[in-house]
Amino acid sequence: MRTNALQDDLTAFLAWAAARGVRLAELRATPASLADVYHAVRTEEDPR
Repeated sequence: MRTNALQDDLTAFLAWAAARGVRLAELRATPASLADVYHAVRTEEDPR
């Protein structure tokens, strides 16, 4: 999942999981890499 509001979205997602007893053992949250940013910019410039 990609988001521009990581803290808010992650908080909501964790609350959702906790309310349902879902364990998120493999959950990872990382900032976008330079490659991710480059790809996003290229996609905006040339939407094929």
